[in-house]
Amino acid sequence: IKDSQQARAESKEERRKRKEIEKLENEIAELDYKISDIEQRLSSPVSAEDVEKLSSEYSRLKEERDSKLDKWMEISG
Repeated sequence: IKDSQQARAESKEERRKRKEIEKLENEIAELDYKISDIEQRLSSPVSAEDVEKLSSEYSRLKEERDSKLDKWMEISG
């Protein structure tokens, strides 16, 4: 019985881990999409004000994505 309880606990932990990994993967994909969109917008003529706003948002999104990638690597390790 003890092995069965331990197996269920491990299984529950594995499901939680898989769910967290899936959530992070979805969030990373969304951030990648937003980053790509900003890269495209910056590659066409925009005002200096827009460049500043987009560059700031780009940096913020990349930091957020890198943080989530680090967490994903830690969990999926």
